[in-house]
Amino acid sequence: MKCSNWRFLFSVLLLIPLALNAAVNFSKVAVEVNQQGYVLEYAHTAKQRSRGLMYRQQLCENCGMLFRFSSASKVTMWMKNTPLDLDIAFVSPSGVIREVRRLQANDETIIRAHHKTLHAWEMHAGWFARNAIKVGDTIRLKPLE
Repeated sequence: MKCSNWRFLFSVLLLIPLALNAAVNFSKVAVEVNQQGYVLEYAHTAKQRSRGLMYRQQLCENCGMLFRFSSASKVTMWMKNTPLDLDIAFVSPSGVIREVRRLQANDETIIRAHHKTLHAWEMHAGWFARNAIKVGDTIRLKPLE
């Protein structure tokens, strides 16, 4: 291979991590649970769901993400390239929180919901317990004004 071809290949390989870390825009959604409201980032497209909270170095105390899947199933999640410990609430199609699980930073272990899930809600580790949000609570999505 000619030297110029090697340079081109090397340049492309250097750009791959930058492309993978390129910004993905998220809309916002309001979630109400136990008479409290939270505005979350909303991952409802395949591209948004695959990015999730990857590469985030920090989140504000009440910041998080709500994932909406195209259909209810026993969804899977992982923490690849996510340097924050998180909790995830798996939410049934009727809006009931069916389980809350702890997710470890950068853990590539696949986590599978035990029940059919339409939404998954990620927040800081321990956030659900600190805010008395638990299995059996119902969430409602509210339009943003």
